[in-house]
Amino acid sequence: MQLYFLPDQVFIFQNGKYGAVNYNSLNFNFSPTRFIEDEIVPRDSEIVGSTWQYVRKDGGPDLRFRNNRQIPITQYGYIELSSRTGLNLHFHISNLEYAQQFAHSLLDYIRYSKGHNENSFRGKSSPNYKEQAKKGEHVQSIPKEKSAYEILNVSSNASLAEISKAYKKMAQMYHPDKVAGLAPEYREIAEKRMKTINAAYEYLKRNHGN
Repeated sequence: MQLYFLPDQVFIFQNGKYGAVNYNSLNFNFSPTRFIEDEIVPRDSEIVGSTWQYVRKDGGPDLRFRNNRQIPITQYGYIELSSRTGLNLHFHISNLEYAQQFAHSLLDYIRYSKGHNENSFRGKSSPNYKEQAKKGEHVQSIPKEKSAYEILNVSSNASLAEISKAYKKMAQMYHPDKVAGLAPEYREIAEKRMKTINAAYEYLKRNHGN
């Protein structure tokens, strides 16, 4: 399995198939956990205790078993990713510090994404795609269920400078050079996504302040 954390979605590739989950529908949980490691202990993990392969009720070794070996207990990070669309992933991360850093960064981004998606429906209304079509404006690349603000992940009261900054950041992420090493289906998705981003940006530039 491969996960790609893009600016507005998480792409999942598994068994020759791929899917996508928006950050605003992603559920994320993290916690430290004590893990009984009965295989080789990773070099970057911390051993915090030990137990036995066969244990008595009092925690001591069960002497009825010969070659009853001690097993290290390590401190891992536990991460859970799930969504209403069926995503359900569980990870044990051998380096707790790195797992915490990842968890804090992802949680901050999920909260940021949810906040901006909520703001995009407040104040200024979403673009009227039917009216644009009557005027002959190009709207085919913008999904009807999303606003241009949501596509660029900015609030509805964002300045033109903030909109341009968000556009440049997303354009860099989906640039052909950035996805050249990915599978063809991902390059196709990136190309379609870039068209949507361009259309949203052009719409906001034309209509900003109106």
